[in-house]
Amino acid sequence: MRKILFVDSKYDAIGGMQWLTRSIGAQWAMTFVRTEEEALKKLAENDDFDAVVINPQSNAEKGMGLLAELMRHHPRPVRMILSDKLDQEMLTKWLGPAHRRLSRSCTAADLEKAIERACALRDLLANESLQRVVAQMDSLPSLPSVYAQLIEELQSPSPSVRKVGEIIAHDLALTAKVLQVVNSAFFGLRRKITSPSEATMFLGLDTIISLVLAISVFSHFNAKRLSNFSPEALWSHSLQTAVFAKQIVRLERHADKMAEDAFTAGLLHDAGKIVLATMLPEWYEQALRLVADKRYLFADAEQEVFGTTHAEVGAYLFGLWGLPDQIIEAVAFHHRPGDRAGGDFDALIAVHAADIFEHEGRSYTPVPDFGYLERNDLLERFMSWRNVCLRMRGAEEGS
Repeated sequence: MRKILFVDSKYDAIGGMQWLTRSIGAQWAMTFVRTEEEALKKLAENDDFDAVVINPQSNAEKGMGLLAELMRHHPRPVRMILSDKLDQEMLTKWLGPAHRRLSRSCTAADLEKAIERACALRDLLANESLQRVVAQMDSLPSLPSVYAQLIEELQSPSPSVRKVGEIIAHDLALTAKVLQVVNSAFFGLRRKITSPSEATMFLGLDTIISLVLAISVFSHFNAKRLSNFSPEALWSHSLQTAVFAKQIVRLERHADKMAEDAFTAGLLHDAGKIVLATMLPEWYEQALRLVADKRYLFADAEQEVFGTTHAEVGAYLFGLWGLPDQIIEAVAFHHRPGDRAGGDFDALIAVHAADIFEHEGRSYTPVPDFGYLERNDLLERFMSWRNVCLRMRGAEEGS
């Protein structure tokens, strides 16, 4: 049974949350408090809560202080905010330390699904096999500094294309790689882009920052040459998957934010492969031999050798870096979306499909989660997305 702590200083709002959660009370053990001090006292008495749900509108400063305390001293619970009216600056501040945000007008089913999904991701990343593999690695890198600077600029009151370009331009190697990618056939721009600022103007702040993060990851992990493993081919696959995933979200007419999440997750979905190949090359060589000699799927070979897969390893790293849950979830479950709670279309589904379409016709093709697609009435849409993506690939390869 999940244990949930709700925090809201307004009595009426607490009553509202009690009403909201009444229909799911049998499945959860719920505790309601009105102040941040009461919440910390409850956590000190019993630190096994699965989630803490906060209404930040009652006292934003104290609410931020509670989130900071949770991050430092009680990292286990999922941190969620329940709010309707946050201005952009306040929303940006809250979404850093909070795992998820839900509208106060959400239904009990929405709340249950969001908490179950967040807890399922937390449980996956606490898996003992994954922890053993991570323990074998000498060290994992911290969040790339240039990406942190770009996020800080993006979260400023008036983010500047010029400033973003200047931050990227300070790193000559990164600049060269960004321009190489932006001028490739993947983006189909009609003119040659010659500066990071120009690239940002054409592609948008979110897309260019996602590219910087992915390029930084692939540049940091310099995998030595292993049989049947090409970092260059992996990068090309990741970029094409990102483009497909973003297009799939657009086909479903969802918000731009979901499209950008799908693009970012598409770029990063296989990053765990290069982490494993770099940090544990001898073990990864064994997995590659299973793929080459016994025709294993990559994830199955990794599972046999490591007890976990590149999806979980990548998600673990991005969790350490504090990337948004929707990105981590899409990376973690991109081979098996049916393992997470909920069935709504989102970035995870787009990346799952895009990964398969990009591999199609090549030596290795992942298996679609047909059960999940059928249960959620997505199979027909899946085939429609496939047709569009394969036409896109044909146009790019013919250009």
